[in-house]
Amino acid sequence: MNNFSYKNNAGRVALITGAGTGIGGAVARRLSRDGFIVGVGYSQSSAGAEAAVFTIKESGGEAFAFRIDITHEEEVINFFDYAIKKY
Repeated sequence: MNNFSYKNNAGRVALITGAGTGIGGAVARRLSRDGFIVGVGYSQSSAGAEAAVFTIKESGGEAFAFRIDITHEEEVINFFDYAIKKY
């Protein structure tokens, strides 16, 4: 496995859909280790999303959960708007 890491991402935000479980969760954790603030987008698994946020914060990262259905354009826009306003 490649252990290369970009640590100059402080203050950058990565929005990941499906980040409450599986591959999306792994991507969210990796981006957090690389210094990104992570938006954990989820559709149904609020418990998984909150667990991912907790894990990231426990490791010293910053993250937030956001319910999103990517089939609705307005929800995607809201996800971005929330991140822009918060960070």
